[in-house]
Amino acid sequence: RFPDDYHARAVHIWTHPDEPVDRSALQPPDAAGAPEWAVYQRAALRKYLDFAYWWIEHRQAPNGEFGHGLGDDTDLVNDWVPLANISDADGRIADSVRRLADTCYATLIEDGINRRTTDPLHAYEDGVNALCRTAELYPGNPVYLERLMEGARTVDEHLTGMTGGYRHFKSKLYGAEQIVTEEPYNQDILSSALMMHGPLCLGWWGRNERATRLVREYGDAWLSLVEAAIAEHGPIEGRFTDLPNSVRFDDRKVMSTTHAFGGYGSDNMFLALAEWTGDDRWYLAHRVWLDQDMIDPPTAPDLAERSAMSDYEQLLRDRAEAISYEDLKPAMGNDWRTQIHYAAWEQSGDRAMVMDALRASWERIELLFPMHRWIEQSADRVWISQDLVDRMYLGGQPGYRNYIYPTHAVSWQGISPEFAAWVLEDSAQGLRLMAYNFEEAAQQGAITVWRLEPGSYRVSMGPDADEDGVPDEATSESELELAKGSVIPVELPPARTVALQIEQTEASGEDYYARPDLAVCPQDTVISEDARTITARVHNIGGGEAPPFTVIA
Repeated sequence: RFPDDYHARAVHIWTHPDEPVDRSALQPPDAAGAPEWAVYQRAALRKYLDFAYWWIEHRQAPNGEFGHGLGDDTDLVNDWVPLANISDADGRIADSVRRLADTCYATLIEDGINRRTTDPLHAYEDGVNALCRTAELYPGNPVYLERLMEGARTVDEHLTGMTGGYRHFKSKLYGAEQIVTEEPYNQDILSSALMMHGPLCLGWWGRNERATRLVREYGDAWLSLVEAAIAEHGPIEGRFTDLPNSVRFDDRKVMSTTHAFGGYGSDNMFLALAEWTGDDRWYLAHRVWLDQDMIDPPTAPDLAERSAMSDYEQLLRDRAEAISYEDLKPAMGNDWRTQIHYAAWEQSGDRAMVMDALRASWERIELLFPMHRWIEQSADRVWISQDLVDRMYLGGQPGYRNYIYPTHAVSWQGISPEFAAWVLEDSAQGLRLMAYNFEEAAQQGAITVWRLEPGSYRVSMGPDADEDGVPDEATSESELELAKGSVIPVELPPARTVALQIEQTEASGEDYYARPDLAVCPQDTVISEDARTITARVHNIGGGEAPPFTVIA
């Protein structure tokens, strides 16, 4: 059967990662008249969605389980958040994550965190991750946000404490049932940053006061240790092995060191703190990599977009130009090469780098697809490489396994998978994107914007023959009051590249996070049997006091 059989070939490639890959049988995707970037992007998205739907339809039980233990099952659905933000018109993907999270909450979670006593990574995988993903997929749902508030309170009051003026986890072995503080467990290790996912989500949504303080104190504790290491052993010249990796809670003594500071969501935490405060100090956590001539691929696109890599442009370009996709590098997770190429495009504007990465992304999922589905590996072993495509559609990354702070600019609603989109530029003051619709008829849907500051905006849409994200001629134009979470209707005509441009005309000066935000949800609403009475709990999930209001059924 090998090498002609599709399934046998995939197994061989996966189990022989050092052997050259024969791509001669691959038939590149095609669609007459469509731009190449759109053709490859749609082809990859189709595979990613087929992957998720197969697991939902063939393996998921009504209560959300996939059969590999809840901890491994939550790993699987972590990677579906971007797909739901791109095309989930019937809500199947979001509902899949919700069902699993609800089961974790009922069986594994106590006081908003893991019940059993375990290490930080497995504590997080016991459902903390799924609770956060559900809150991200149902934005503004008060019950899901309040579950995160419950967890933030437990992390604040019980799992962590102040020592020497800094906040650290008391142990590297903990749960709601017990915190082990005896030697050698009385250490804070950086993988506990994963337990900041809930507070980071609350900070992203509404700058929740407790959550943002907790993240800031914890980030400051680790960054102060980095600063102390550089002051004592620096400057950084070549490999620097004195960066903190674990610290004893009682006296903040550094117990182990590393050259590769970060990981396990901590890089996202420092990125969030830079965003919240406007203070570039937080980028030190990333610069300690760059100063050693190393690049951390998962965060490189975020840093490049925020101009935090401008002093390292040559390093990024050299790394990008040295990349080859001749070797498929079969493994679970994102192909780091595509992340470097995307970051290099953001820095330089060279779209050829994205195209190389896009072709490679499609080839990878096309050749290895049976390993993610047919062979039925454990749910935590089938992580696919989709970060590049996610970022093109969404202008950032809403989240995947251990990536714990949303950076996306837009999400899509009501659009079939038969479209492609590339967010070319985005900021707090506007964005540019281009899109292509493969359907035979126009598609009506909407985008939600996630990074715009409150203000007045001009929204223009029209054909984009030169693919610069600016309409050649505006077929629709409107003046709108927009802010984070605003929904903008869009129509994608068939077989044509169109641009959507959003430009701020005036900033409102309003503090978005000081707004009241009243919310109701199905979980807190009861309709009487005779359908004559509705009982609903009204939540204020915003940062300001709500004035008197009326609820209309």
